[in-house]
Amino acid sequence: RHCVLHGLCDREVLAALCDARLEQVLTLMHREPARPWTLRELCRQAGVSRTTLNERFAALVGCPPMEYLTRWRMRQAAAWLREAGMTVERVAERCGYESVSA
Repeated sequence: RHCVLHGLCDREVLAALCDARLEQVLTLMHREPARPWTLRELCRQAGVSRTTLNERFAALVGCPPMEYLTRWRMRQAAAWLREAGMTVERVAERCGYESVSA
């Protein structure tokens, strides 16, 4: 409840954590946001088909996995940009983008 009230995570994400496979996917995304994740790799890591991952993820989180990853990266980027001395270039790198324009 604390995390939801303070905007640290969404209710939907907490619900998804009850699903072992989705929890694994979310953990991977959150631990390594800069990694060049693909849907195929996330499915392989979780041991599920693309259809299963997309359907479960969208049903519980409210959007497809790759859209969630982009949102997570942007949320992290916003937090990192508030840090003293942080540059847009460094934030882009931390988020897994090859350039600032990306």
